[in-house]
Amino acid sequence: MNKLIDELEKAYNHTNQWLKFAESKNGALIALDSALLIGVFSLFTKSSSLKVLNYYFLWIISFLIISMMISSLSFIPVLSKDKQDKVSSKKIGQDKNILFFSVIKELTPNEYLDLLAKKIEIKDFEIIDYAEDYAEQIVTNSRIADNKYKLFKWALYFFVTGILPPMGLVFIGLWFYGKSKGDKNE
Repeated sequence: MNKLIDELEKAYNHTNQWLKFAESKNGALIALDSALLIGVFSLFTKSSSLKVLNYYFLWIISFLIISMMISSLSFIPVLSKDKQDKVSSKKIGQDKNILFFSVIKELTPNEYLDLLAKKIEIKDFEIIDYAEDYAEQIVTNSRIADNKYKLFKWALYFFVTGILPPMGLVFIGLWFYGKSKGDKNE
């Protein structure tokens, strides 16, 4: 039984590391969104001469705000066990990586314990409350980490959608401007 508890403790720590990493990524994206928002907003307030630039600035500002809001959602605490009580419909084979949060989130705590025991080759074990508590926390934290990564992915999509098209248009505009200037020099 000690071997099972040791493995559960390692898995718990590993899952918490994934959780911290997901929070760091969302925090970094919020900081980047904020910095760019301040910069773009200051350009927006100063550039009244070119109306077309104002549309690009509004585009960027809108998508940065959406990105920041989505990333901020990842910091809302999840304290309920609503999803916890569902019984998984998927049967995950012994060949799956039970240390990866995206696999663990699909399991119930008892399924996770059974799979872990098979992986570390413990036969005929009795589930004690302490092991069950560990498994419940591992599954819950895996679901939270998975949600944070999904929110980060969506926030990043909005960030890229807000930044890249206007930047591409600026480069195209500069290229055409350079071409037209080059034609005048010939």
